[in-house]
Amino acid sequence: MRVEFKFKDNLTEFIRRMVEIEGFEIRSFFPYYEGRSFDLFQYKNIEKNDYDEIAYQGLNFEHTNLEFYHPTNKYYQVVSIMLTGDDYCDLIPINDWSFNSKHEDIVDKTINSMTTELTNREV
Repeated sequence: MRVEFKFKDNLTEFIRRMVEIEGFEIRSFFPYYEGRSFDLFQYKNIEKNDYDEIAYQGLNFEHTNLEFYHPTNKYYQVVSIMLTGDDYCDLIPINDWSFNSKHEDIVDKTINSMTTELTNREV
């Protein structure tokens, strides 16, 4: 079975789930090579609830980082957004992420859940 790759749409859905389902807030959004001081929310005038534009700009800048903060559990998860050329990674174009071993890895859980839905195969 061939999977249709909708990089931006899948990334948009991932961001939506992290915020609306998992309860994270988006804290920062910046290109990897420029660092945290290059705030894409200000530079591109993006609202933190505009998941579609965040996904678009995340891919447009080639390699970006998006920081999620969970206010209840008080921990961060940062995802690295980049197309890699690998079908599995590019289904949801997140090539790496951070997690705290004292908390559930919600990024991994969300990526696995979405990958299972999109491919109709267990991850």
